[in-house]
Amino acid sequence: MAKLEVVENQEVYVLHSRPFRDSSLLVNLFSPEYGRVNVIAKGARKQSGKRQLRQPLQVLTPLLVDWQGRTSLKTLLRWEYRQSALSLQGERLYSALYLNELLLKLLPENDSSSELFKPYENCLLNLLEDQPLQPILRNFELELLTCLGYGLDFEHEESGQAINPEGFYRWQKSGLFCQSAGPNTYAGAHLLAISRRDFSQPEVLRSAKMLMREVLDQLLDYQPLKTREFFRQMQSSKSKPSSTHVP
Repeated sequence: MAKLEVVENQEVYVLHSRPFRDSSLLVNLFSPEYGRVNVIAKGARKQSGKRQLRQPLQVLTPLLVDWQGRTSLKTLLRWEYRQSALSLQGERLYSALYLNELLLKLLPENDSSSELFKPYENCLLNLLEDQPLQPILRNFELELLTCLGYGLDFEHEESGQAINPEGFYRWQKSGLFCQSAGPNTYAGAHLLAISRRDFSQPEVLRSAKMLMREVLDQLLDYQPLKTREFFRQMQSSKSKPSSTHVP
């Protein structure tokens, strides 16, 4: 029998939760030390009793938790707020849920994500501020790719030569860029700006969005993301032209 593992005082965020059996929840947590962790919160949906004294397990909530278990599915022993729950609305809420969906689909279970946890937390805090939305998302996507081992070399093409600001390049499934002409190519100047995280020009931001969509879709094996569909529904539900942009 596997050894019982007990983990205490872990800083986490709730990525997703859903009902489990009569009164419990199946919760996906994001931890710096353990990455994506799946836990059962027994009795979390009860309307009375001692467990009701604890804070609810809401998505995007920063918690301090204890868990234990012998398998990949742990039992949550304790949870409490480590700071106030995040209050996001509209496209910023959907953007945060988009980040969560990427983590749920791409992060391996029980694998340290210490390099990604702080960028994720900073991204959520930036979503609370009155900052342009798209650069926030692009920066996190780039951090995620690096953490997963898919960091892109924006300064060199596949031959090893430096990216020419005047040239045009196509991203390949190998992860490298090659010189190319025609549609679905990226200006060398845009790639160099992305490498500097300089999204001050709208054209660079559009290229970055197109590139991140191309790379992430391959990593996701072209499985659709629910949050992208939510964005589209939000746009179509408005009678007037919307400023909402699908991630």
